[in-house]
Amino acid sequence: MKYLLMLTVAGGAMAQEFQNLIDWSKFESKADETVNVNLDGMMLQLAKGFVGGKDGPPGVQGVVQGLRGVFVRSFKFDRVGGYAIEDVNALRAKVTSMQYQAIVDVRSNKGSGDNTSIYVKTNGEVIDGLVVIAAEPRELTVVHLAGNIDPSALQQLGGKFGIPNVHLQSGTPKPAAKKQGKDEEDE
Repeated sequence: MKYLLMLTVAGGAMAQEFQNLIDWSKFESKADETVNVNLDGMMLQLAKGFVGGKDGPPGVQGVVQGLRGVFVRSFKFDRVGGYAIEDVNALRAKVTSMQYQAIVDVRSNKGSGDNTSIYVKTNGEVIDGLVVIAAEPRELTVVHLAGNIDPSALQQLGGKFGIPNVHLQSGTPKPAAKKQGKDEEDE
């Protein structure tokens, strides 16, 4: 019981930290669709049972065991330019100021291209946090995984908890290639 109480208090602090990264209402007010995932403390323990249990997808249990929090904000817009890139850059600067280091930074030279940044926070030789910022022409997704993370296991979390699919290439995470669909063709 004492462990769950400590986990709940620590998780609440992480949730507040993520909530305060940026004024999310800047994106929410312009988005057609929003997704908010806040799993910490007892809620994360419950989710671990569903996703990482014996009936869950193979390999996921080991990935989620070290997590203390999973936080996702995703916004879909009806048009290109539904959010200001300056707000995304402010978010990147805030993440960097919190001791996270960029390990992947994919930027499009076109104003309407895909931009993805992956940041990690380390504690010695252990990854203790990960933030993914995926800025697409009509969608913005920010994922924060708090806790010990095995980078080679990130692929196992793709598509769960609202986390986008991530593929590894030479041990480094990179965003998964998207299938060409009607939305992309219209841009």
